[in-house]
Amino acid sequence: MSNVEENLLLKSPIRFDYVPSQAADYHPASHLTVNDPSCRIPARAPLHFDTFMKFILENFYFEASQNETVARELAFGQEEDCLSDHDRRRVYLQWTHQ
Repeated sequence: MSNVEENLLLKSPIRFDYVPSQAADYHPASHLTVNDPSCRIPARAPLHFDTFMKFILENFYFEASQNETVARELAFGQEEDCLSDHDRRRVYLQWTHQ
């Protein structure tokens, strides 16, 4: 394997959106967009800032996510569910806070 192949990191834009005024079938109020604007994966709720930071730390900065001070400072609140009946019949993102 060449040095370029060893160091190549494939990246894809990822975005969590919450736009209740634009909610419709296949355009959930809360969704995850990956790589292309037409890819809208339903999410059970809009993410609070702390929940988003936990997601980023656990998936991109794992060692930092295990730091006791960081874990203590992030206060996770339960977001309000906004999935439509249509979205519940599809594959969607679900999370809980422990």
